[in-house]
Amino acid sequence: MVSLLQRGKEKNVSGDFRAACACFEAAFALSMRPGMLVSAANMRLKLGQVATAEAMYRWLRAECSLSAAEKQMATAKRAEAQALMQRSGGAAADAGDDDSSWDAFSAGEASPQ
Repeated sequence: MVSLLQRGKEKNVSGDFRAACACFEAAFALSMRPGMLVSAANMRLKLGQVATAEAMYRWLRAECSLSAAEKQMATAKRAEAQALMQRSGGAAADAGDDDSSWDAFSAGEASPQ
């Protein structure tokens, strides 16, 4: 799990946000540590998957026990995502991504993949 986290950080620094996101999501699946999912949501925001990121931040705030730093990050990034969605007239579709699984998950109807 530590190597996935480190690889995710390296991929983020190099600008490969898709690979970084995959690493953070895999690290979350193995550890169930919500901080990993905060990082994955950050990568989705960088990838232009704004609605997905917003849904992830919303779920994390509502359903997870976050550290103070994680809570602050999720709150700030959710506000950023909401502002981006508002600027686009509320019709911000994710770039090449279907966020319906996160909407269902945040509504308690599914589990993350």
